[in-house]
Amino acid sequence: MFLFYDNAQTDKNASYYKGILFEKLLAEMLKKNGYTVIIRQKHNSLEYDLEGIDKTTNHKIIGEAKAYQESISGQILSAFLGKLVSQGIFEKKVHGLFLSTSPLTPEAKDFYNSVKQYGITAYCGEELFSMIIEALSLPTRDQVFSKVKSINYHPLFDYILITNYGYYKLAVASENDSMTPSYFIIFNNNLDIVSDKNVLEEYQQNIKELRALSTIYKQVEEKTKKEYRVIQQGLMISKDWTDYRLPAAPQFFVGRKELVSQITKYISPNQNESRVIQIKSRSGVGKSSMLALLSQDLLDIGYKVELHDARDIKSTIDVFSVIGRFTEATILPQNFSDVEEQLKLLEKQEKICVFMVDQFESTFLQPDIFTAYETIAKILCNINGNIFFCLARKNDQLTTYDDSMISLNQLNSISKNYELRDFAKEEAKELIDRINDQSAKKITREVLAYILEFAQGFPWLIKRTMSHILKLTNSNLSQKQLIDTGLMLDDLFEEELEGLDELEKEYLSKICNKLPADFHQLQRNFDEDALLPKMLDKFTQARLLRLTGNTYDTYNDVFKEYLVYQKLPEFKHQHIYRQHPNAIIKFFGKIVSKSKFTIEQLSRTLNISEKTLANYIKECRNLGLLKKEDDYWVLPKNIRDIYTQGHLGAHIRRQLLNNDLVSNLVKTLAVRQISFEELINTLKVNFPYVEAAENTWTLYANVLIAWLEVTQIVERSKTSEIKLKSISLNEITELLGNLINATYGKRGRTSNRELFLPSTSWGSYEKCFYLLKNGQTVFDGENKKAYVDMKNCGLIERLSNILDTQKFKAIITEEYLNTEEYRNIWDAAKNGGSIIGAVANLIKGNMSASTLNWRAKRIINCGKALGIIENKRYTYKAPGG
Repeated sequence: MFLFYDNAQTDKNASYYKGILFEKLLAEMLKKNGYTVIIRQKHNSLEYDLEGIDKTTNHKIIGEAKAYQESISGQILSAFLGKLVSQGIFEKKVHGLFLSTSPLTPEAKDFYNSVKQYGITAYCGEELFSMIIEALSLPTRDQVFSKVKSINYHPLFDYILITNYGYYKLAVASENDSMTPSYFIIFNNNLDIVSDKNVLEEYQQNIKELRALSTIYKQVEEKTKKEYRVIQQGLMISKDWTDYRLPAAPQFFVGRKELVSQITKYISPNQNESRVIQIKSRSGVGKSSMLALLSQDLLDIGYKVELHDARDIKSTIDVFSVIGRFTEATILPQNFSDVEEQLKLLEKQEKICVFMVDQFESTFLQPDIFTAYETIAKILCNINGNIFFCLARKNDQLTTYDDSMISLNQLNSISKNYELRDFAKEEAKELIDRINDQSAKKITREVLAYILEFAQGFPWLIKRTMSHILKLTNSNLSQKQLIDTGLMLDDLFEEELEGLDELEKEYLSKICNKLPADFHQLQRNFDEDALLPKMLDKFTQARLLRLTGNTYDTYNDVFKEYLVYQKLPEFKHQHIYRQHPNAIIKFFGKIVSKSKFTIEQLSRTLNISEKTLANYIKECRNLGLLKKEDDYWVLPKNIRDIYTQGHLGAHIRRQLLNNDLVSNLVKTLAVRQISFEELINTLKVNFPYVEAAENTWTLYANVLIAWLEVTQIVERSKTSEIKLKSISLNEITELLGNLINATYGKRGRTSNRELFLPSTSWGSYEKCFYLLKNGQTVFDGENKKAYVDMKNCGLIERLSNILDTQKFKAIITEEYLNTEEYRNIWDAAKNGGSIIGAVANLIKGNMSASTLNWRAKRIINCGKALGIIENKRYTYKAPGG
């Protein structure tokens, strides 16, 4: 009902000027009604807004002026009475006038009725509005609305506009077939339309209630067909399974069955708890999808539902508009007293109604809008009927807000809270399977398992990663490209920005910093930059920005936070290490002089298969040693410098400790030692989406321990338990260096005698190891073959440092069998190639076919037992067979 503007105000001091303007307005009204008035007087260290004399009675008056949006509480009215005590209110020496732009709450009305006989009069809300119009001879609401209709618009609200230029009446209007506030028109006392464009633009830019509205400045304006403002009902939702930009439509929604059931049961007749529901989660977990599904489910039950996005709400005017839509009122509420009356009428229909607001955190930087929603929540709690208020908001927002302007305490205290968490394992699998089922080209089981490990149940990331892989597949790129080179979150965001140059990327980031916003708001922020419309068109067509109604925003906050704050989603960085330190340190030493390369180039240079290189590169990336730039792998200069300074080991140690898996393990070890079996179980718990055989989990555990031992993080006790290593930082730096001397069993292999060539089954090696550890030195039969093989490759002299069978298996696997020398054999087994041919290339001797076949079977037996290859039957094809 009241709008204020002083041309000296800024965003920081607007409330000060609002108070000054309101007091001047009231003083003028009181003078017209027979008072002499001065403003802002002090008595006994207390300041009084208005002080004067009633000319007819010569009685002193003291006035309190409150230009508040929310209704006046009993506490505020009580405080005013307290200020009047020292001035003699009880002795009838003074009369109190309480003047407020907003109405009294029910409890304030009760208090007022109990004390007004002492000499207090309150004029609040609509009553004060009418008094001012009459005293200042301003056009009435009926006159203003009639004038708006005469120029072919639909009137919604009327305001008194109080400025340092003078007093006006202002109308907010819509198109005739809409109830969404779209325009404002300013009238002088003669009901003429103010047509000075510069003045109108000044008001539009500086009065927040007008910023989203267009101006009308002609008595008769020729109307052209155009897109007018819309506050969308419902949410913009996805049209297929793979759309990660928009909330999932109900038909593409999976999981959360228990939570959905809890909320729908809670929204029920005669609910005795709070009518206010909050659904909270971090970005990207699916709050909007949940709200879209709940909305549809509640509509199907027969409930009445109003759902909108808070980003489309630009002022309290818009809040009144959506309340009017919710209550189906023929006239929109003009204030919160009207809101309460309309909600009470709706409640009498005895039908469950749900008012739903998405993206509620967008109101945290708009205190007026936040307060409007909070007031509605409190009204519903007081009504205590069958109307529910359900909002969804982030609980990890980056934006800080001033607690003096906003506090969530009251809203939280009256809410029933539900937290939306990441997907459980089965929910994640279901979503992946649904997307895969809808794809023309199916994703392999190996890649699906990788996605489960990478996304860790984060819904947005699951969809985004699936979309990324399907894009690769549809462009005829191998799905193996993803898991062979690893994937980082940065890759997914950079893929979004493909096709933009650096200037456009920078411009997009600047725009995102101002979102959500409509075009007029952006135009003001960008000083009417001529480039802005072109950029907005390009970004919306590229689906980097969404446009709902008149509001621009990103499709999700995950992308916005990356662009604006360079912040990746809160995400557990957990890696399973699959390559032994020996192999990685040796590989890194070969590439440390190279700044940039492709796998194909490196394969030719080092004469190592591309598959082996892909595995090494993936591990190096997990250790922060390499990064991807376009089609190249880059070894950053700072990493080369670290290596030159001999600090590679310290760098890798830090990277290991940044792995959420390792950091949690260290926390446990700080309290107690753990067994190897417990470590295996820890891996299984932390990677619930990884499907692996038992011996593979054992292998992963051994590789992890190898990395932690080589970087001096843990050690084995005499009883083979894992414990933290007690070592100073100085010792660590000195010991680690570039890890060249810290790797296990460093040796050269210049002949077959130093190569581990199995001549018996794996069980014999385990038995021989057990007997050796128990002091036996003489063997026969298969045990003797095992002993000779171990002696030939240099394992016997290392036994004193190998404490248990698990470590023995890990060393055989990582240092002797799962190596470059054996890589062709394992590739042949996995891909149906010639195993015998690969064995012949390894041994390099004149052997009969039967001998090669016998040797191949022994090697394959060990490979299966150690989990290097799948435990199944293999065909031993001769070369070319």
